[in-house]
Amino acid sequence: MSRYISTGQRKCWNKDNVQRLMHLRDIEHKPFQAIGIELGRTAKSCHAKYCSVQEANLLSRQPEAGTRLNISPEVIADREARYLLRMQQSPIAALMGDPLPGRSALDLKHLVTA
Repeated sequence: MSRYISTGQRKCWNKDNVQRLMHLRDIEHKPFQAIGIELGRTAKSCHAKYCSVQEANLLSRQPEAGTRLNISPEVIADREARYLLRMQQSPIAALMGDPLPGRSALDLKHLVTA
């Protein structure tokens, strides 16, 4: 693989390039360096465009002020369970960023294998 070397000229992003960028990053999980080589752009340019698209998607999904959100009962139950687990966690564990009791990677692994 050859590395892409910038010519100093700015390239405009078209819709196809943006869709390809999002597919390579979100679906194929490629690093920006590899995406840049494939698209003929710098890794920095690909990263900047990816972040701007992600930010635009987040802003477009936010509801307008005064509208009601429909939150599923499963999400509310999970939030309540996490709150109760937080009460069981020691202050030192919370300060150090330890996972909640029963929510660590090992705990989840034991649930899957059991």
